[in-house]
Amino acid sequence: MSGEVVRPTSISQLLPNMKSVNLTFIVLDVGQSRRTPQGHDVRTIRVADPTGSVLMGVWNDVGDKICSGDIWRLRHHGHQLIKL
Repeated sequence: MSGEVVRPTSISQLLPNMKSVNLTFIVLDVGQSRRTPQGHDVRTIRVADPTGSVLMGVWNDVGDKICSGDIWRLRHHGHQLIKL
């Protein structure tokens, strides 16, 4: 780890291609899984925090672990998703 501290991010602060994210959210809705031409499973989920909601794509087995009502944290440049 680099020791870099990333401040908490809210959904209202998200920007396209944002790299450093520390976002805690609740899952509102989990869409159906679909397969890409490359063989990956992807699904769209709607997530929210007190500042708003947004659609997020989740890939492969991560999508199978997510349920409506779950609280998750997305950290470290979007590479770590932790169920709380």
